[in-house]
Amino acid sequence: MNGGIEPKSVGLVEVHRAHARTKAEHVAAHIGPVTIVALKADSELGILRRGHLLEIEADSKVFPSLESLAYQPLLVLRGPSTWLASGRSSSAGNDLSSLRWFCRRARGLPQRAAMLAHTPTIAVWDDHDFVGNNTLGSAPGKEVALRTFAEYWANPSAGTEQAPGVFFRYRYGDVDFFMLDDRYYRGLDGTLLGQAQTAWLEQELSASTATFKLLVSGSQFTSYGSSDSWAAYQSAQTALFDFIRDQKIDGVVLLSGDVHRSELRIIERNSKGGYDLPELTSSPMATWNSPCKSSPELLACHDDGQYFVTVDIDTTLADPSLTAHIIDAAGKTLASLPVLLSELSM
Repeated sequence: MNGGIEPKSVGLVEVHRAHARTKAEHVAAHIGPVTIVALKADSELGILRRGHLLEIEADSKVFPSLESLAYQPLLVLRGPSTWLASGRSSSAGNDLSSLRWFCRRARGLPQRAAMLAHTPTIAVWDDHDFVGNNTLGSAPGKEVALRTFAEYWANPSAGTEQAPGVFFRYRYGDVDFFMLDDRYYRGLDGTLLGQAQTAWLEQELSASTATFKLLVSGSQFTSYGSSDSWAAYQSAQTALFDFIRDQKIDGVVLLSGDVHRSELRIIERNSKGGYDLPELTSSPMATWNSPCKSSPELLACHDDGQYFVTVDIDTTLADPSLTAHIIDAAGKTLASLPVLLSELSM
């Protein structure tokens, strides 16, 4: 096994413990580029294919399409979700039996169940996977939501002894995934991640030897985001980006969702002494779309029909590459964004 990720795709982590042996054997035999999916179980799905990202409220024709792909996708999921068939619920997160019901319902949808049965998965959450729409860390019921999340998503770890949450780091080949908990501590100390998770992230980023370092957040990182994003915590966003610059951490790419449209953007940091940061937003899949909005960072946006974002990673090249694509449910590429490691270096 070499450390590079070759230009073929395999899955990373498994959702169901029952499949762990099969997937572990598969991964051991095939170290090769990543396929990520970000899924908010009833609301959002994203994939990193050589990487994808998407969003889903119900079953979707995209699931059979994903199963038929020649590579094995990794689902970077966004949680069990508290979506109701008739709309959103802001109270299900307070009740253990209700949250469990939603998790079982999401996994029981035929096309989704078929895909999850064969697709390695790692997961984080956002508001509707937490306790309700646009909720903060002060929301009642968050301990119940955390318990349910741990029961239904077989992540390799969750939080730390000192700081509970759904955050963790996952290494595959020479790509690191930093799965962030953007809800449990939001707003408690004026930050989005909280002091303990921020310290953990800084330590893990500093220690990472991965070629590409993918930061996964349910909410968008961009300063042009909504009031329910990192834009509402500008000092925390700036501190994170400054840390990446000051510590000369190369290869950082941002993955996000939530906004009901898929976007490829570049966050300008060159004028501040850093390198420009790509942000890949995948959302939604089988729920309603939100119109694209003008932004000086925006390179591509899609808001019509069903679609997702893929990311192809090849770390065997002299200048390792990461290429994001917005792809529709029929498999047509709608937009692409190629990035070289040399562009993500100090």
